[in-house]
Order: sequence, then structure tokens, then C-alpha cells
Amino acid sequence: MSTNLRQRRTAVLIACKNGEATIGNTVRSVAGQADVYVVSDGSTDTTARVARAAGANVIERTESGGKPDALRLGNRT
Repeated sequence: MSTNLRQRRTAVLIACKNGEATIGNTVRSVAGQADVYVVSDGSTDTTARVARAAGANVIERTESGGKPDALRLGNRT
């Protein structure tokens, strides 16, 4: 393999609703190994803030569209 090829970095996409209690540890567990994207799907707690503080890129939805829609949104970003 040529040393001129750019290394690809892995991305992790997480759809989450009202997951403030667990999202921080989840993001931190993979943040050093991958780019982490969290879609906060209509959360009414501090999910987005906790995910950002843990190192994730966060997309916030004001209304829940369900996990499939949240993942589709994240894939387009």
C-alpha cells in the first residue's frame, strides 16, 4: 500500500433521545478512535450538551422523528 494514500478515519453515528445519563460515556469510549456524530432526536434533557462536552459533533432536532429518521439525517451530514 502506498504511503501517499490518505488514511480514512472511522465515523460513528449515534441517534439518541433523552440519553443524558449515558451519552457522555458512550461518546468518550470511542472518541479517540473515530469521529463521533450524535443526533439528539427531540431530547428534552441535556443530551446534546453532554454529547458536545464529551467530544461529539451534535445535530439537534427539536421534534422526534424516530431512530430511522435521525440516522438518515446524520448520514446526510
